[in-house]
Amino acid sequence: MNFKLVRLGLYFVMGVSLLAAAFAISLYVNNFYDADFSKSPEAWALLGSYFGGILTPLLTTINICVFVLLTLVIQNATDKSNGHAIESSRRVALMSMKHEELSHFKSEMDSSIQKCQNSMLKQDDVQELLTTYNVLEYRMLFLFPKLNELNSNKELRLYIVTLFDATKKSNRATKRHLIPISNVYGMLVSDLSRLVVE
Repeated sequence: MNFKLVRLGLYFVMGVSLLAAAFAISLYVNNFYDADFSKSPEAWALLGSYFGGILTPLLTTINICVFVLLTLVIQNATDKSNGHAIESSRRVALMSMKHEELSHFKSEMDSSIQKCQNSMLKQDDVQELLTTYNVLEYRMLFLFPKLNELNSNKELRLYIVTLFDATKKSNRATKRHLIPISNVYGMLVSDLSRLVVE
């Protein structure tokens, strides 16, 4: 509903009602201007009936228009307030979901990384780390669409793939030159933490 159009329509109806009331009063005054003031109660009763019959429907129309106008103003203010409240609730819920998803991501990755660090870096452990990372990354993309754009995410993926290739080939030199996985992983977690509040 177009609030401005309704408001203009109500103002128009109120204006027409006021003009009609003024016209009725001016007709009466114009016709009986020269008449003497009557001392008869019946004459005054007729005057009251005339003005009551003319003005009551017009003033009732104005009253209804004012009531409708106030109702629309209050409804418009309530709708705006509700819209802001809904948007705030949506943002809080989304932030909470992102935080829970990040906590799940950290828990799963910490567990997989811990297995790789505690073992002699077996291929199966790195394979499990890569699989866990792939599943978690796919899951995280729903709440963190910017995940693919993060350099830290690309670096962690490259790190895990390089580590997997090195364990497959038993290439100890490559394994030694890799910085600790916790550094690369920590950068990604830091970037994701900033995205929680966006």
